[in-house]
Amino acid sequence: MTPQPSVSLPQDDKPEPLPASATTSDETTSAADVDQPYSLQFSDELGESDVADTAPTLSNSLFPDNDLWDRIRQGFALSNLDLAQVRDYEQWYAARPEYLYRMADRAQRYLYHIVNELERRSMPLDLALLPVVESSFNPKAYSSAHASGIWQFIPSTGKNYGLEQTWWYDGRRDVLAATDAALDYLQYLYGLFGDWHLALAAYNWGEGAVARALSKNRAAGLPEDYLNIRMPAETQNYVPKLLAIRNLIADPARFGLKLRPIPNRPYFKAVNVPHHMDTKVAAKLANMPVEEFLHLNPAFNKPVIAYKPSRKLLLPAEKADVFTTNLASYDKPLLSWKPYATQRGERFERIAAKFGTTVDKLREVNNIGQARMARGEMLLVPSDNGEVDAITAPALAETPMVPSVPSYAKLDRIETQPASHEVKRGETLFSIAKRYGMSPGELKALNQLNSNRVSAGKILVLEERRNTQGKFIKVGTRVGRDEPAKSRGTQYVVKRGDTIFSIARKFNVTVADLQRWNKPSKRLTPGDRLVIHLDNS
Repeated sequence: MTPQPSVSLPQDDKPEPLPASATTSDETTSAADVDQPYSLQFSDELGESDVADTAPTLSNSLFPDNDLWDRIRQGFALSNLDLAQVRDYEQWYAARPEYLYRMADRAQRYLYHIVNELERRSMPLDLALLPVVESSFNPKAYSSAHASGIWQFIPSTGKNYGLEQTWWYDGRRDVLAATDAALDYLQYLYGLFGDWHLALAAYNWGEGAVARALSKNRAAGLPEDYLNIRMPAETQNYVPKLLAIRNLIADPARFGLKLRPIPNRPYFKAVNVPHHMDTKVAAKLANMPVEEFLHLNPAFNKPVIAYKPSRKLLLPAEKADVFTTNLASYDKPLLSWKPYATQRGERFERIAAKFGTTVDKLREVNNIGQARMARGEMLLVPSDNGEVDAITAPALAETPMVPSVPSYAKLDRIETQPASHEVKRGETLFSIAKRYGMSPGELKALNQLNSNRVSAGKILVLEERRNTQGKFIKVGTRVGRDEPAKSRGTQYVVKRGDTIFSIARKFNVTVADLQRWNKPSKRLTPGDRLVIHLDNS
């Protein structure tokens, strides 16, 4: 997402440095783990008499009996680059098969969902491997640039893409929300630059930096492409890393590797939880270890699941019904913690005594280190009876930092939209663009904005049309008619990786025009034919 010089991991869990001064956020494992990759297992026996394991095991016959790796290989679409860095990384990873095995062990929790989302958007499946470069599929990876989660969103980009970041919850680590935001961002970058290598460089370095590098090349009369722009070392290594990993996955035998198959079926199922509850209680109700529960639900910052309608729990597919059944019959307190607003100078010993716990427990739950006195911060303290009182409930419910926004408007969601929008308090350029089915770059260009910042009360133009001379004008300008005086219709066959934005850009038409001309009843998929009216002049 952004340059990440280092990622916080246990010191004895860091691999050797990558070639060309590259870095990684991987954790290491024992020799036993190397010999037995893909060893995700957990016992159904937790010794709890008040929890039943009643759900049937999922049958493989419900799903295609093939390997998810094969499905991913069939969707590879990024062109290879003849670069020494790609070959260096191929050899580096091939010489360390245990690294790939650990990566695959973690990745199998999330890959099926990511692949589904990429296919739904007609995006290259090479991108399913991007979290290997970003975080080694470590859901709790955290960089010195404060990037977090498997997709490594920094706080500001996460906020722009609708990811909540609160005391209780960090949407950058939410597998569903962060994946949706990351693919939105990648689609936007591809629509902006029209090239996946440049889009990936922008994901790492920033769209503004890539745009400036391209502008410098244009001014110097140099080629405006990925291979010819100047980038920092971090970004120079970024795309070669992804391509090297892709090449190893594409043909592991060529590199002396043997990847164990990953079942081509859902690893997890999302369930609604209509109550606040302890993470330990939720794990118990699903008959699974807390550690595995947290691998699937790493967004919760505290040992409490703070309920909001927009938040879902992810559970192993075969455990979802177990959880629902046990929750319905569970008659013990769901919540053993509540927030407490400390006073500056209040001693932790006094707080612990007040709530019948120990200072060590307060330190463990709240990560307050060795400080002796509070600074006015919020702490989790034991709840008397598991009930949520009138004061605690609003704190748990909490107002999101940014408004929730719908998914990108697809071609099957054509609505009549206004010609302009007045920015409301809390809205961002991205949330407004998503609301009207546009890219942020398109919205910036329409309104001649130099940054992503928009202030409340500002009027943004939402659409532009051609006048009779074929020139673009903003909606509201007086014109004789909607379409150019002379135009010819042509057809375009959608290719893998195309977006509504990139196609509009290719033919110098607006997204609104494409939607009006085609009125399709399905999402864009490779092979679709779109009608495009071109100005004869």
